Amino acid sequence: MARKRRRKKNLFQRLLSLSAAVLVLGGLIGVASMMLARNREPAENDSRTEPEPALSWKPEAPEALSSPVHAEWKSSSEGFYYSALSENEQAVYRTLFDGVRQYHSEVSLSFSVKEEEMLKANAALIMDHPEFFWISSSSTYYMNTSGAVTSLVYQTTGNEEAILNEISDIADEVIAGLPETEYEAYRYLYDYVINETDYDMSDAADSQTITSVFLNKRSVCAGYARAFQYLCQKAGLECIYVTGTARPSNGTAAGHAWNMIRINDRYYWCDCTWGDPVFEGYSSGEMNYNYFCVSDREIQKEHDLETEPSGIHADYPSCTDDSLDWYVLQKAYFDGYDEEVMRQYLVARASEGMTRLVMKFPDAETLSAAETDLIENEKLFHFLNESGIFCHSLSYVKFDGISAMWIIIHPD
Repeated sequence: MARKRRRKKNLFQRLLSLSAAVLVLGGLIGVASMMLARNREPAENDSRTEPEPALSWKPEAPEALSSPVHAEWKSSSEGFYYSALSENEQAVYRTLFDGVRQYHSEVSLSFSVKEEEMLKANAALIMDHPEFFWISSSSTYYMNTSGAVTSLVYQTTGNEEAILNEISDIADEVIAGLPETEYEAYRYLYDYVINETDYDMSDAADSQTITSVFLNKRSVCAGYARAFQYLCQKAGLECIYVTGTARPSNGTAAGHAWNMIRINDRYYWCDCTWGDPVFEGYSSGEMNYNYFCVSDREIQKEHDLETEPSGIHADYPSCTDDSLDWYVLQKAYFDGYDEEVMRQYLVARASEGMTRLVMKFPDAETLSAAETDLIENEKLFHFLNESGIFCHSLSYVKFDGISAMWIIIHPD
């Protein structure tokens, strides 16, 4: 039987250009969409026959997928995007999953599958399972003369199992030190990804997968988000990979990837990339938690979520809780600017030996008022000196998008 051949090229490469208040940097994003170049239709006299799939297993038809053979799937493999698929798309997803986890390069589909169903199922698999790092690059799918997809071939090297075992061993060592509470566990994994990774656009292809973080130690937003997702899932913590657009206050809007997590049955947004000082470009070297455990209201200040990645209608949970916002936990969120309140806060923190004084306000106007009074009018020096805390000089970083500011004091 003649079959059509279609090929996908580098589905996860879009330019990213994001920043903090100090430096604008660029990156590449992995987006779960399959951009496929259509090859010519086979000629009528094309006598090629469909090769026998080199598989030791047989994919099952949709009606058989609820049988006991899929018990393992039910307990460990249903992802967020899987739940957004139709029944037939879920069947394709499960079939692809069964093949990929056995490191088969070609997965045959023995039941009727439309092209769109295959594309959505494969995109969902990629977004749900960061451990399958090799399926997010190039792949080829085949169709019969009726237009049904008959198989999907992934670009593999034969080393995938060894590489994943190496990454898994690294992840196991990380997870061995996992704190007991959910919040601290997520933050521990967030810190690990940032501390172990430098933001680097130089290798566009590898930077889109978990190999960039765990093996190369250099990545872009897709790699950060997938590595964080992988660690969370391996630790039994819920984590969703999401894509969209980032709109830094002083940079160019571009494609981006980040995560959604769940703590105590409440959902929060988390962006590891924007927590990395190498990415943000500020000189203190301190990671930030500006977008760790934040609500919809906060993430929407500089992020636009893609609600239908690869045509999948993803019904994302609402994130309405602000109680785990890092500035709230630090008691560094202020509804307005009050000179006396600010004096007490800054002196108390400096007296405790803190040299990084952080604060967050509800809007840009309040942030501007704080900057004018504390920095331009040098009120911070007066506050500290009057309290016997002498400051030789200071530097500061503004995060205009979230109306936050850090002041780094340099004692004598």
